Amino acid sequence: MSMNTSLNSLIEVTFAGEGIRPDTVKAGDLADILKAIETMVESRVLRDHPEMQKEEVVIGLVNIKSSSLDLEFSSAVPALAIAAFQDAGQAVRDNDFSRLPADAVNALDTVASFTRKRQCIAEFIILNGKRDVIATITPDIKIERKPLLTGETTIYGQVVRVGGRIPRIMIEMVDGKTIFCDASIDIARTLGEKLYQVVGLSGIAQWDSKTLVMDTFAIKAILSYEASSFKEAMARLAEMTKSYYADITDVPKYIASIRGGSEANLQ
Repeated sequence: MSMNTSLNSLIEVTFAGEGIRPDTVKAGDLADILKAIETMVESRVLRDHPEMQKEEVVIGLVNIKSSSLDLEFSSAVPALAIAAFQDAGQAVRDNDFSRLPADAVNALDTVASFTRKRQCIAEFIILNGKRDVIATITPDIKIERKPLLTGETTIYGQVVRVGGRIPRIMIEMVDGKTIFCDASIDIARTLGEKLYQVVGLSGIAQWDSKTLVMDTFAIKAILSYEASSFKEAMARLAEMTKSYYADITDVPKYIASIRGGSEANLQ
């Protein structure tokens, strides 16, 4: 089976084993595999290049060979796609999936599940003038899914980008890092009017349980927030809390008491 295309094949995933051919694989299983390969590459590219839109990272099927189940893919961003594919292959070889995005790890697990189901092997291959096998997934491999913590949180940052057929919001956090957020159309429309402004957002986040790095964030609400200078913020804080300290006449002594030390330690 062959599909004509003007795009050159870049990567290949081959499934080999007894009775493994395109006509012996259920359409649903094949669809799961194709989606897994796309997700495996796409999630890594978007994590490392947040300035890109999801629609730009197309991992297209361009050829199916009938000798076994050989799936060849191309992309409009070949260098990034190959780098992401190589990263996944390296994770398989090292049996260390900690550096991959959670979606990529789940995608690898889908591929591994198929090899167990059909008792076959899967080879990841780079097509660069020759077939360079970079990793092999066997039925006994164990793909450890990244343990994630989920909870409600609030983030503050500048709205850098809004768009996409499925709305995604690019936020540059106060520490300079960027994160792409899922959002409803209504929230995306409102944030589109706040480009390059600092906003407060509440929502549901997922963190890597080992590194505590935020992996995903889904915006649920835009907070009432107005950026101000440090001096203005401290003035507002003082105004809000002054009633709590109105009766304190000896400030150094009070601070020393709550620190459990002496006034001399404040000098």
